[in-house]
Amino acid sequence: MLVKDLRKTLEKYDKKEMTDIVVELYKRLPKKVKEDYDIDKFIEDSNNKTKKEEKKVSFDDLCSEMRYFLDCAKAGFYSSPNKVVPKKERSNWRFKAKRYYKELIKTIPTTDIGVKSTKLLIELYELVSRGTNTLVFTNWDTFRALGVSQTEYFDMLLKRVLSTGESINNIKVCIDLLDNCKDPDVLDEFLINIFIDNLRTEESKLTAINLLDEKVVEVKEKIRSLGKKYNHYDMYYLE
Repeated sequence: MLVKDLRKTLEKYDKKEMTDIVVELYKRLPKKVKEDYDIDKFIEDSNNKTKKEEKKVSFDDLCSEMRYFLDCAKAGFYSSPNKVVPKKERSNWRFKAKRYYKELIKTIPTTDIGVKSTKLLIELYELVSRGTNTLVFTNWDTFRALGVSQTEYFDMLLKRVLSTGESINNIKVCIDLLDNCKDPDVLDEFLINIFIDNLRTEESKLTAINLLDEKVVEVKEKIRSLGKKYNHYDMYYLE
């Protein structure tokens, strides 16, 4: 409906009917829309038609806020009834996660702030990855809820980590990221190919091969040490 048609249609309603319509429309607006456009203030003062200005948050405050969010999510407070995270906030986890993601990827990865951002982005990636197979949040399709595919997120992380150098430690961090749960639409091969493509030198590829060989030996040792004590889930995961 065009605005001119809307105006014409509204002319037939009296004051009470108009009030009922506005109240019903208000109920149907998502909370995010109400907050972004400051609908409450607009209703109080119709001259206030500007979009709500985003509050400037310092990097340290953002980190503290995100740290609390990650700890609560890991404790299961976003997936089950509790007194720490209110029910209405549990389903809105994606709005917080999106904001953290968008703010942190703006940082330059080679700076001190950028390195801290990368570590937090890795924690968020691990959490969202776990959410594709385990009830961490109120929905399962966690990467789609975040607004980014797992392959895109994974590639971004590798580029940030390796931008500070293709050291043994950095390559190991990238290899460990391969161990996370996969989105149902993502095959292991997709992430492995992204990992290989991000190794730019022969030296880094040889380092990766050596680290992976060591990992195979380490996992085989874990399987051997479990002996008869293993359960099927642990054995499946290790293999």
